[in-house]
Amino acid sequence: MVESAMERWFTESYRNKPPTPEYKEIREQIQTMSATGYLGCCHAIINMSFLNQLGQIQVPTHIIVGDQDMATPVSESKVMHKAISHSTLEIVQGAAHFTNVEQADAFNNSLVSFFNTL
Repeated sequence: MVESAMERWFTESYRNKPPTPEYKEIREQIQTMSATGYLGCCHAIINMSFLNQLGQIQVPTHIIVGDQDMATPVSESKVMHKAISHSTLEIVQGAAHFTNVEQADAFNNSLVSFFNTL
């Protein structure tokens, strides 16, 4: 379970580098999570969809996604962006699901730029 989660959440190139403290911590959290807790989370989100409610969002919204995110792919982020009228979309190159860990500078710069527009 640990390896498949890490493969889904981080790019291969990031996983092949010496592990960062953040990567080690996330890996440890997965390893120590109870199977019941993990399965409960999977069960809770498997059919979760709020796409039909996104049009109700009336505040500026910034969507950040890694170009290699398998958990919440770019295609889904584009659907969200289209549905939220006051949204912006940033696709971060070289990142998967944990964009804020893999490409921290790009993620933070994107977030700060968005906040500066408010």
